[in-house]
Amino acid sequence: MEPTKTETLVACPVCGLQNLTNFMDLNDYSISQEPFKIVQCDNCTFLFTNPRPKSEYIGPYYESEVYISHSNSSKGLINNIYKQVRHYTIAKKVALMMRLVDGKRTILDYGCGTGEFLNVMQLNKWQARGIEPSEQARKQAIDNYKLEISSPETIYNLEKGQFSIITMWHVMEHIHQLNETMAQLRSLLTEKGKMVIAVPNAESKDAQIYGKYWGGWDVPRHLYHFTQKTVEKLLEKHELKVVDVKPMVFDSFYVSLLSEKYKTGSMNPVRAFWNGLRTNIAGVQKVNNYTSLIYIVEKM
Repeated sequence: MEPTKTETLVACPVCGLQNLTNFMDLNDYSISQEPFKIVQCDNCTFLFTNPRPKSEYIGPYYESEVYISHSNSSKGLINNIYKQVRHYTIAKKVALMMRLVDGKRTILDYGCGTGEFLNVMQLNKWQARGIEPSEQARKQAIDNYKLEISSPETIYNLEKGQFSIITMWHVMEHIHQLNETMAQLRSLLTEKGKMVIAVPNAESKDAQIYGKYWGGWDVPRHLYHFTQKTVEKLLEKHELKVVDVKPMVFDSFYVSLLSEKYKTGSMNPVRAFWNGLRTNIAGVQKVNNYTSLIYIVEKM
């Protein structure tokens, strides 16, 4: 008998209550085309993919050059745009790290992909370490940049209180053991250390425009679908607090390109650019209209 490859959560990962309502039916428009559901907690409003592939069976849903955080492919328009913009966004990330830390420069990048960001941090004299579940991406990062990268289970072997910064760039939404991981990462922070967490924003203007075709849902790879409110609730549970919120303005254009492709079968770059621009204009008026948000987080 073939083992069950999915699991169904009976309780909300954030508040623990079991009152769940179906929020959206949609497909994995990127890779498998399989149908999935997003449910919402009636109590705290948290959105999550349910049922979802078990951690040991989710690998094939990442096996595509479409999934570019695990590859350096330049094939196709979206990959090319991503790679061109990445140099700029890495520079912005590094500048943010420099502003956040005064003193000990130690960083853990959880979900570091192929290591480009960590490499630049290392070149800037930071003591840099990465965690990455993809063996292929780990190997690439180590071979290309001589970085210290290990698999996720190794966070439980690390010395407590050693990192002044822990970053998760579009990673928190992928973690099966969400609460266990967040608790452990908190323990690895110095007392005045900061976590920098970037996630797609389920309340964004482009999520409203594209509905179930919005590229930010990205089921089943995205197990959770955060809003400002639910990010704060999750962090509060782990005695962490948000001290600042910043937008990722390029995500609006990139995600709109994906969304157009999922909705129409074509990228429609002009329409995607317009919807990305509309999203960013709305974001200037109200931050939770942006496609993706960066949360600067401290211990309570």
